[in-house]
Amino acid sequence: MIITSIKNLKERIYSSTTIVNVLLTFGARILKAITILVLMILAAKYFGPDGKGIITMALFLPDFLYFMLHLGLGNANIYFISSNKEDEKIAFNNTFWQGLFLSFISITIILVLKQIKPDILGVGFPNEILLWTLVIVPFSFLETFFENIFAGKQEFRIFNSIIIIDRILLIIAMIVMFVEFKINLLSIIILVLVNLIVQVVTYFIILAKRCGLPNIFNINISYFKKAINFGMRSYLACFLCYLVLRSDLYMLSIMKGVKEVGLYSVATNFIDAMLLLSASASAVIFPLISKDISKSIYYIKKFTSWISLISLGIILITLIFGSVLVQFFFGNQFISSVEPLFILLIAMYFWSLLSIVTQFFAANNYPWKAVLIWIPGIILNIVINYLWIPKYGMLAAAWSSVLTYSLTFFLHLILLKKYQKVHLKELLLPFYNLK
Repeated sequence: MIITSIKNLKERIYSSTTIVNVLLTFGARILKAITILVLMILAAKYFGPDGKGIITMALFLPDFLYFMLHLGLGNANIYFISSNKEDEKIAFNNTFWQGLFLSFISITIILVLKQIKPDILGVGFPNEILLWTLVIVPFSFLETFFENIFAGKQEFRIFNSIIIIDRILLIIAMIVMFVEFKINLLSIIILVLVNLIVQVVTYFIILAKRCGLPNIFNINISYFKKAINFGMRSYLACFLCYLVLRSDLYMLSIMKGVKEVGLYSVATNFIDAMLLLSASASAVIFPLISKDISKSIYYIKKFTSWISLISLGIILITLIFGSVLVQFFFGNQFISSVEPLFILLIAMYFWSLLSIVTQFFAANNYPWKAVLIWIPGIILNIVINYLWIPKYGMLAAAWSSVLTYSLTFFLHLILLKKYQKVHLKELLLPFYNLK
């Protein structure tokens, strides 16, 4: 009886810690989004559409380069550290030099492409700002790679607290600069760079105290091979996932033009904001179940069912207030964005569930089946968009997302059932998992 009570107490403490980690991660991501929003509003107000476009591309480039060339090494760190298969010191040493090497490759590619096509980032993009933007790249790689190490140790409070403090300081600095000083676009980029350097250096100092300074002559080749083996499968899955998410915007731009994209992007911006909670939960659950595979399906059911319930609540609120919110934030000229927003709520629901379910496969060494299962959704998305967008525009893109996301979710569910006994109702309704 006493042993059972102790186990139940431990379970409750562990569960409450997990909830705190999810909320803290969610808070940090929300603050990141608010920081970008504040920056974009100030840039639009002081520099107009051209200046806002330049800032947008400058912030987009480092993130895009990381996405294209991270090779899944960050996810590999989470997996191997959380499952106690590798030492934190080895991961830190390898990660530091891998981050620098991959960022060097990224910068080289952009500089070469710049020589071949001078307007690669758009007509009129200043060379000086491009060069400073490229300085951001290595810190962008190291930022995420270091956060993955903390995540692997399930030390979410450390790096999320640093992110929150860092972003609050950045918002304050931006407002002071815009109000008190005469600034230009370059000074904004430098401010973002300095803020990121402070964050990365803070991470580096904490990890260096634990693991020692990185040594280029002490790179662990064995760990690198294992990280690449796991990371490439994770990377391909993320890449295919990205195609599912963003191919509709690209095809909409080609077939209907930028105005239609602008209207549709209002709907997708709302949906992206709604997905922050499920994204935060998935970031926490990956190292959690990697640490204890035997309880993976328990946590998958628990997280997915609660995300399902919360998503249904978000859908209901959006159906009631969505039209008012669109007009309040963007004006009456964007009222036509409401219809695709309502359609995308269905897609958002399935994507929220999917983002949790996929963590089961990630924590189980990402089998190739879980990578290739994205392909039917990509094909369906492209075919439907190709056939419907010319006639129905952004509504076609929205319904394509609904069909694609739901198909991909159910395919993952079928694959999940081959590994674990699970019923759909257990993933949709929390009270089926009460014990």
